[in-house]
Amino acid sequence: MQERNYDGSNGCYAAITPVPQSVRMMADMMETVGAPLTSAEMGGLHCTVIYSRKTPVDLPVPSPDTVVTACMDRFQFWPGHDNAGYVVVKLTNSTVFRLHEFYVQHGCEHSFPTYDPHMTVRTRISEADGSQLVLALNQIVASYDDLTFVGPYTYNLKEDWKARE
Repeated sequence: MQERNYDGSNGCYAAITPVPQSVRMMADMMETVGAPLTSAEMGGLHCTVIYSRKTPVDLPVPSPDTVVTACMDRFQFWPGHDNAGYVVVKLTNSTVFRLHEFYVQHGCEHSFPTYDPHMTVRTRISEADGSQLVLALNQIVASYDDLTFVGPYTYNLKEDWKARE
């Protein structure tokens, strides 16, 4: 993810990013099922902690030195808010929820009804292709270790945030 400093001028976005070993593991999983990750996909892997259009006042930005180990629960296809089609891996770990709650307690408002920790592994995929990929990944996910992340990294929202892809 591209580094941007948080100054409270335009909403708040925070994410944790997988360590290189976890990126390689995800790349290996995708390669195993015949859907290799591109360099751009590998560089963009992350788990959103908060996406808040509301700009919190005096947010104490946490140091990005938290190490989070998260279990890959299962893969799912999500149509997405823009109907672009996403394959995500759902993550389970109480630290991710605690990080999310930290931002909420300090004035952020999550933009979606519930917080559902996940890492997107493929975007712009049809429901048919996404469902096949999910089926293949769920057959092998149990044989892989947990993912390790670091962060959170806190940024201002960009008005052109969709254009960053």
